[in-house]
Amino acid sequence: MTALIGIVGREITATGVEWDAFAVVAWFDPPPRTARLATWWYSEHDVLPRLVGSTVAAGRAFEELRDAVEVPEHPVRVAVVTHVRASGATDLRLHTAAENLDYYLGVGATAESIGGGLRPLAPAQAAAPSAPKLVPSPSGPDMSRVGVPDHVRRAAEQEALSGPTIPLTVWRPDRRDPTGGVPDDLCARLSAEDARQLADYLDGGALVAAARGFLPDPWSGSDRGVVPINKRTDGQFTWDDAITYYVRRYRLNPGSAILAQARARGFVTPDVPKERVSHIIDQLFSGAPGGGSVREWGVRLDGSQVLPGDVYCVYRGRVYRFGPDASAAGDYSSVRITALPGSVIPDGFVEVDEYDAAKQTSAYGIVPMAEITGIHLVATACRYKGAKATVSRIDGNRWELQLDGPDGDGPAPSDADWKIFPRVDASRAPRYFARVDPDEVARVTVVVLACRLVYGRLVTEREALGSSAGDRAYGIPSPSDSPFLPPRVAVKAFSRRIAAIDPNFPKFEINLHRLKHAWRIAVSDPTFAGYYVDDDGEVYQMDPGVPPEQVDVPLTAEYLGRHPAIDPPGGYWPV
Repeated sequence: MTALIGIVGREITATGVEWDAFAVVAWFDPPPRTARLATWWYSEHDVLPRLVGSTVAAGRAFEELRDAVEVPEHPVRVAVVTHVRASGATDLRLHTAAENLDYYLGVGATAESIGGGLRPLAPAQAAAPSAPKLVPSPSGPDMSRVGVPDHVRRAAEQEALSGPTIPLTVWRPDRRDPTGGVPDDLCARLSAEDARQLADYLDGGALVAAARGFLPDPWSGSDRGVVPINKRTDGQFTWDDAITYYVRRYRLNPGSAILAQARARGFVTPDVPKERVSHIIDQLFSGAPGGGSVREWGVRLDGSQVLPGDVYCVYRGRVYRFGPDASAAGDYSSVRITALPGSVIPDGFVEVDEYDAAKQTSAYGIVPMAEITGIHLVATACRYKGAKATVSRIDGNRWELQLDGPDGDGPAPSDADWKIFPRVDASRAPRYFARVDPDEVARVTVVVLACRLVYGRLVTEREALGSSAGDRAYGIPSPSDSPFLPPRVAVKAFSRRIAAIDPNFPKFEINLHRLKHAWRIAVSDPTFAGYYVDDDGEVYQMDPGVPPEQVDVPLTAEYLGRHPAIDPPGGYWPV
């Protein structure tokens, strides 16, 4: 840091909020050789410093701050004058109207000269100069006039030690579960790299409470306890080790805030002062105020959830499934809406246990159409084995897909091929449905289309008004492709491998059996048993005595390692 220059003043008003102190810090950032500016406002009612804007390149930041100082609706009695000089850098000054000045600081303050901290601001002088001059002083600035008020500094320090923490969650309420909750299967997934790094960050949190027991993983199919439940913190967020487990194992996203903070720290967990840990423990176990609260679970249309395709509506600020059933009068003045399991059930709704129905429901109600403030058609599109697909149901770590035909980017299974896929329902051919893991599908995109009800018919805003302003598409981290290897190509790959071993190999009958991402090659000659070819054309020879369903586990791991979930390039996937 080459220079640090600050000024503190009184009685600043911005956007109608009274503030009692104001500070600006400017510094020269040597690596990119650019000057940067950060601005803080302090308030008696919010003692922690608030960062106004971001630490952006100084030119734009200065323009923004100058506008905030000079426009009539932002009267500021304190001017900020900064000057940063370094090799290759341009002098930086913020000018403001002289009549607004109560205090100013000239050129020359450095991080070294400030030393252990900013001293309290001295009382205002009787008269401020009408036109302050930027005159460097050989002896440096009057540092007695630089700093934040003592009560603000002490309150900020206390808040940093005893303020509330933000609890992380990946849970969805479930009254059927003994613990009252289950992993949120609608939660959007992280990229493979973010999941790995964020899990490591969470592992490094300071221990708040140790627990000996383990919980079962309801998505594993086993009752064995494998999920740890120790509590940890990084000083701002708190979480159970169960959060770390589901981040690492299933890539569940516990929220953009913790991910942004971990990224900003290079995914290195900070050391948390013992005093802060002690306060968090007190809040956790004594019920002291400031322990934070978990956000109410509900369906969201903001891209933070992967939703099964359906029509959703907004009723009293919450999202429900929308069923445009005509009222008794036949005029659609009232409509039927349903709550997904885990949603808040409004007064007057009828509770039902339809968790296992095609459309999972915990309650329904008949409400006035006039109270519906938004209708949205949601489709979650993806690619699976060379085919376009949409997500029709989500149940734990299983997605049910409706396959919609070839995607045109490469080979796709024929009708005959689909019928031998182990997890594809071909009973309703030519419509096919597959039950897959989220890691197996590519290019996941949640599309939200604004709609309206016209004489009982649901139409999109695009259709009704010719405008798509209310439509949104959210790319979800997922693999970029989901290739499929046609059977004849798999046979050729196997034949080339055998020919490399024995150019005079005998001809024999070949049969193919489908696994998740590979073909098992069954031949009449036991000498060449145990061969598999995956959808990337990789050929494997495995122990013939191992059952195929066990072989499928390492083959799937190898395949997924070559097709990891990544962030959508540019923020979205082509639909």
